[in-house]
Amino acid sequence: MHVHGTIVNYARGTAINIESEAIAELDTGMTSKQWGQAKLSVDGPLITQVAEPGAELDLESLFAFGLERLLDGMATVNRWISGSRVLSAYQPASSSAHSRSRTTPSSSS
Repeated sequence: MHVHGTIVNYARGTAINIESEAIAELDTGMTSKQWGQAKLSVDGPLITQVAEPGAELDLESLFAFGLERLLDGMATVNRWISGSRVLSAYQPASSSAHSRSRTTPSSSS
């Protein structure tokens, strides 16, 4: 259930940003790339210091990159759970419906 919720919320968050970007493009008449170039000329080359030359920083490429990392992480969690280890950090504590167990995998063996 946590895996499903995490992936759905990741996709939903990106969709909200894509929608906002589309609305901004309608309002300004500038694409995100055009806006970024105009902003670069005003704010200076900060983005060039942190991004690879020629890197595409549009929401679609950022979404694809992030989704790959998210799915890689979920696969790791799945292998960990499948190895008959209990993922106790995600199991509700029996004493309270709102608290979470803080038992580490090494102390629950």
